[in-house]
Amino acid sequence: MTPPAPCLRFGPFELYEPVGRGASATVYRGLHIEQDIPVAVKVIKKRPQKENVVSDPLGREVRAVACLDHPGIVRVHDYGHLPTSLPVSAEGLDPEAPFLVMDLHSGGTLWPRLGQLGWPELRSVLLRLLDALAHAHARGVIHRDLKPQNVLLGSQGPVLTDFGVAFALKREFSSRTAGSPNYMAPEQVQSDWRAFGPWTDLYAVGCLGWALTTGQAPF
Repeated sequence: MTPPAPCLRFGPFELYEPVGRGASATVYRGLHIEQDIPVAVKVIKKRPQKENVVSDPLGREVRAVACLDHPGIVRVHDYGHLPTSLPVSAEGLDPEAPFLVMDLHSGGTLWPRLGQLGWPELRSVLLRLLDALAHAHARGVIHRDLKPQNVLLGSQGPVLTDFGVAFALKREFSSRTAGSPNYMAPEQVQSDWRAFGPWTDLYAVGCLGWALTTGQAPF
């Protein structure tokens, strides 16, 4: 069988079909050409107004994940912008759109598994996520958007991804409400950034545990 042709080549990477879509980004299956390593390429949707990408979602995610090294947290390899001129095969992609290159985990997310895990597997998932969050919290990083769609199923267990709204303690503050309403702690709903802390993520873990057990979020 002839392998599928890439829709785009840029730098050392090839871009293939989308494997996930969100409100602010699309994730594509990719390949590091020279090293022949599968990767996930997260392409951020461009906004009408010009923004400083380094201080907006992409840069925030890169800075947050760059200081973390844990098997339960996705690794980021590279980031930048797509070329100014794109071929016809890159339909749907914006020129100069920011991108993020990460490990590829092909097992999907926890979303389809809501209400389907037995207790041993559920317990294992929650302990793995708590260990990953402990690593991040010890380094001053709060995820702020923990939900089933942001937990990938890797070969060695669940992997936490999408630090796009992560809050780095003592580095930057934001009064903008960010996160996913069904899993947000009260201080997030109220945009009370002074009250953010590790407990903000632990609240979301409780909501996630509820959703994994019952099949739906508690709120």
